[in-house]
Amino acid sequence: MRYYLLASLFVLFITSCVTKDEKKSFISERHGGVLKINETEYSWNLNPHNITSQVDKNIANQIYEGLVKYNPKNLTLAPALTKYWI
Repeated sequence: MRYYLLASLFVLFITSCVTKDEKKSFISERHGGVLKINETEYSWNLNPHNITSQVDKNIANQIYEGLVKYNPKNLTLAPALTKYWI
């Protein structure tokens, strides 16, 4: 029992000895972060086909990116997920 405890502590010590630069290499720049939205109700459904409440719609609009988006400078359509369209 004692050897099992010492071995697990040794493994825990070795895995925790990682520098900050090495930790950053594991995380992509596009991943992570926190999305904070103040809503008065709970979100019950984030399936895009079944969204019926305004709370779910507000959260889904932040999560799912559309095919096109509006350019805020001149309100024309600009590509979001698409590269071009006919």
